[in-house]
Amino acid sequence: MSAAVSRVTIALLRTRVPDEVGDMLEQFGFTDTEENLYLLLLEAPELAIDDLASAVQGPAVSVRPMLDRLAAAGLVHRRPGRPVRYSAVDPDAALAPLIAARRQQVDYLRTVARRLGRQYRAMRSRRDPLDLVEVVVGAPGYAECLSQLRTLAKSELRGMDKPPYAGADDVRPVNGVRVRSIYDRAALDAPDIVERILDGRAGCDGQVRVIGEAPFHLRVADDRRAVLALPGPSAAAPAGALVVHPSPLLEGMLSLFETLWRYAVPLRADDVAAGGRTDRPTPMQALMLPLMAAGMTDEAVARHLSVSLRTVQRQTRTMLDRLGAKTRFQAALHARNRGWL
Repeated sequence: MSAAVSRVTIALLRTRVPDEVGDMLEQFGFTDTEENLYLLLLEAPELAIDDLASAVQGPAVSVRPMLDRLAAAGLVHRRPGRPVRYSAVDPDAALAPLIAARRQQVDYLRTVARRLGRQYRAMRSRRDPLDLVEVVVGAPGYAECLSQLRTLAKSELRGMDKPPYAGADDVRPVNGVRVRSIYDRAALDAPDIVERILDGRAGCDGQVRVIGEAPFHLRVADDRRAVLALPGPSAAAPAGALVVHPSPLLEGMLSLFETLWRYAVPLRADDVAAGGRTDRPTPMQALMLPLMAAGMTDEAVARHLSVSLRTVQRQTRTMLDRLGAKTRFQAALHARNRGWL
């Protein structure tokens, strides 16, 4: 096999073999030359060591240890007889032990990580009470705290949005993590914010509710950490944050969130439409109710639902009559009592 043919052979192999194959072999600690030797043997029933050395443009004396290493890993087999020849082992059978060994390594690392995590949390629980709350200064520090919070969350992210920062750092649903958000009613006055919130949660495990007045701007990851925004002179970004670690203070913040969540009004129509009672609002009324209960005007409801103002006003009068209410506030209370909200 000439050197020119060898170079062409390697080039052709590189065009036919997916890049991820080479990446996988590299993950097992094989060099580029060892990878090339293996790919050559995959393409031929068997090859002599001199042909393999010529193909990778190296002396046979340096290629032999590489082939021995591939053989020890179970990827190639040395054929009997002279000259010395090698053939590839079926990759399905050859790579299985390597993958199993790597899986054991990953499982071991996970076990070590869990052990270190327990040790870390134990040490944190014994630290000075003054360290249970951190003060972070500046908008960049606040953004970094939120980034760490999203990474920390494993099962649920909870958020409370209060102007002037409502929606500026909206926590979007991520794979496997439930998201619940409470918005201050004043936050809905911002242009297009309702559409943006609902579009961001569409098809995800995210729920949005609205309350008359949120006490502060808050983000919580599971029951492990909370980030509370500190107001600053500018409405563009917070001046910093309080980072609250596991403590009675964090437990109190979680309890407050759950209390407000029970009294907040759902903003998604599919949060409202569940239930099997026959006394239910019409589809249009089911869409309007959470928006009305959240304090949106008839004009805002009409824009959001892309219907006329007269349609909204007519549906509102119908709902007031059905609920026996004189005001929109009374209608919201009666609707909640009936299970419409």
